[in-house]
Amino acid sequence: MLGEFWGRPVHLSAVVLLPEGFDEHPDARYPVLDRQGHFAATFNGFRTKRSPAGGRGGGPNAIDYPYKLDQDWSIGRMPHMLIVTTQDANPYYDDSYAVNSANLGPCGDAITQELYPCVEKTFRAIGQPWARVLYGGSTGGWEALAQQVFHPDYFNGAWVACPDPIDFHAFALTNLYEDKNAFYANRTLKQAPQPMQAHQRRQAALRRRRHLRPGTGGQADREIPGVHQRAGKGALLRRHVRVWRPRGTRLFGRSSGTRISGHGSPAPYAGDARTSAEDGLAGGRRQGLA
Repeated sequence: MLGEFWGRPVHLSAVVLLPEGFDEHPDARYPVLDRQGHFAATFNGFRTKRSPAGGRGGGPNAIDYPYKLDQDWSIGRMPHMLIVTTQDANPYYDDSYAVNSANLGPCGDAITQELYPCVEKTFRAIGQPWARVLYGGSTGGWEALAQQVFHPDYFNGAWVACPDPIDFHAFALTNLYEDKNAFYANRTLKQAPQPMQAHQRRQAALRRRRHLRPGTGGQADREIPGVHQRAGKGALLRRHVRVWRPRGTRLFGRSSGTRISGHGSPAPYAGDARTSAEDGLAGGRRQGLA
């Protein structure tokens, strides 16, 4: 389908997580949980070793969920099923949103009529609508809902978490259908700027401070490791950023993989070379708080 649209070979792929005992029971067939979201090179919800940082919640009762998931899945404590992560990158983005479109072609049909049937045949799925469900969060939540809506007879349900906007009644606090403008809330006595607009003005003020040398912005200013070296010793930093962190959380610089605030020895973080406050916060969420 997609090859006809693009005029050249186009390939879809998937990562398939097999249940415990798959090879030992060659006649068994399994239901399918189709995971939606941005492109993922592998299934990354597991951890085979305990996290040195402990688990979520802290203290003696903390739960290391990625490690617990690995243990529960490996010994067969969880329901036996296939978990399929769709890989549908394209020339414009890292996923197709799993729907047909004028820009990308019949992606939704190609996934449900070509990719999923091939996966189910290869890995002994039950292959019936009642045995297929969807899940995803953020963009993946939007995709899971869209696939269920556009293919109601193919899937038996969807777990949708924090999806991208489904409509525009509350798009960044603005009702695009009814509000007179996106900058000021409707008030009887005075004009009040939308909170989102006030936030954007604060962010613009922070961006204007990025030419400062390290340390001149007060205790809240932090230098992302690796940026100073590229800029040169004592040079003005174009990427000097101001970040805020809750007490006890940890921030990481993706370029160097070392902790830039918090306590204890530096912790590794594997990521790309982007350097910004958002990267640091993302690293803290992934490494220290799971």
